[in-house]
Amino acid sequence: MDIIGKEVRHKKLDLGIGTILERTNNNCVIVKFESKTMTMPYPDVFKEHLAFTDVKLQNEIMGEIAKNEEAKAAAVAEKARKQEENRKKMEAERRREITVAKRKTGRKSFRPCIAFKLNYCDGGSDEKYAGFYGICSDEMIELNIRKKRAWCSDSACKCSQFINREINENELCEWWEEEYCGAYVCHDSIALRDWAFSSAPGTFIRSAEPGHLCVFTTQLPTKDYKDFNKARVVVGISIIESVEYENDSSRVYSLMDDEYLLSFNIEEARRFKYWDIAHVETNPNNLWVTGLFRNFDDDMAIDFLKKAIEIKSDKDGKEKARNFLQHYCEINNLDASL
Repeated sequence: MDIIGKEVRHKKLDLGIGTILERTNNNCVIVKFESKTMTMPYPDVFKEHLAFTDVKLQNEIMGEIAKNEEAKAAAVAEKARKQEENRKKMEAERRREITVAKRKTGRKSFRPCIAFKLNYCDGGSDEKYAGFYGICSDEMIELNIRKKRAWCSDSACKCSQFINREINENELCEWWEEEYCGAYVCHDSIALRDWAFSSAPGTFIRSAEPGHLCVFTTQLPTKDYKDFNKARVVVGISIIESVEYENDSSRVYSLMDDEYLLSFNIEEARRFKYWDIAHVETNPNNLWVTGLFRNFDDDMAIDFLKKAIEIKSDKDGKEKARNFLQHYCEINNLDASL
C-alpha cells in the first residue's frame, strides 16, 4: 500500500490529524501530529491505535492485517510443532545422559535444576512480588545504569533512552506492554510475568531438565538506592516446562500452573538467602561472579522448597509451598520429610 503522506488519527489520544512521513526498514511508520512525532509498528498499530481518515484505505489495511495474522498463526503453529519435536528429542537425550552419568558416578542425583542471576528490577513490586513484573522506578533505572549493568546502560535500551529523555514514560510503558517492533525492555522486567529467562548470547543451557526446579535470584538495593546489598536472595521458584534454543541462546520456560509458581515479596526475599542453601566449601565468600545461571541437583531443590515453607508467613502461602514440595517429590520420585 502507498501510505506516505496519508492522513491518520489516533484512536486513544486527542492528537488531531497526523500525516505518515516515512515507513522505516524495521517495519515501523513515522507519524507527525501537530504536537509530536511518533514511531509505531506497521501495520499492527492500525489494530488499536491509528486509523486512516480515508475509509477505503482503512478497510484495505485491516484486510492486510488479517492476512498477516493468518500467516503469523500458521508460522507460530509450525514453530510450536518443531519446538515440541525438538523438546522431546532433547528430553530423551537428557534422560539418556542422566542414566549414563548415574551409572558411571553412582551419584544420587544429576544436576537438572537451574538458578538464574537477575539484575534487580522493582517494577510491579507489591505484597506478592519483589519486582520483575514491570518497568523499574527512575531511581532503580539510574542505579542499574550507574552500576553499568550491561543492558541497562546500553544506548539501545529503552530505559536508558527514557533517562536520557529520548522517549517519554508512556512510550517506555507501551514498549514493555506491546514490545513494539519485536524489541523488549529487558528480560528481568518480565521474569515473573512470563516466568521465563534466557541465557546470554552465545551461551546455551544444556543441563536443565523439564520437571525440575527453576530458582530466580537477585541482589536487592539499599534503601537509599545508592548500592546493592551483597546478599543474594530468592524472589521466585517454579518448575521447568521446557528449554528451547532461540537464535544464539537458550530460554527456560516454567510450567504456567499457579499452584507451582512461588513468588516472594521484598520482606520475604530479604529472609530467603540464596547462599543459605547453595553454599559450598569451594566458595567460602558466597560469590556469583560470572554467568547468568548455575545448575544444581534435586537434593538442593528440596532444601529450597523447605526454606520456602519456612519463609512464607501466611497460612495459605505455607500450604501452597508445602503442596509444591509434595508434588515435586512425587513427579521426580524423591523422598523428603515434611
